[in-house]
Amino acid sequence: MSAESAERTVERLSEQGIDIVRVGYPDLIGTERGKDVLLERLPEVVHGGVAFCQAVYYTSPQGDTVPVPGGLDRGLPDVSIRPDLSTLVELPWEPGVAHVLGDAYDPATGNAFLESPRQVLRAE
Repeated sequence: MSAESAERTVERLSEQGIDIVRVGYPDLIGTERGKDVLLERLPEVVHGGVAFCQAVYYTSPQGDTVPVPGGLDRGLPDVSIRPDLSTLVELPWEPGVAHVLGDAYDPATGNAFLESPRQVLRAE
């Protein structure tokens, strides 16, 4: 996604009265996690992402830790969630808020985070 496209998105959303973008992503069991981002910060978030702890991909529904190489043995560093602007929608039940799905990346390498449910679906 180019900075210009993110900037155009900000302009369009601003004209529609949107001032918050909720960046969401699924955890290991499909529960949505997310953060609200001020609209003017969206271009920065599109390129750099927002940080979340990797623990959401290594915890079972029972609260147990799933032993995955690169998980606990690395101290559960953050993943970076970058918005996929093709999924952006206005939330009619929450005026002034739009929602966008995000993709998980390893901030150290920039590679897609393979444990992410969205990435798993792409690999199928």
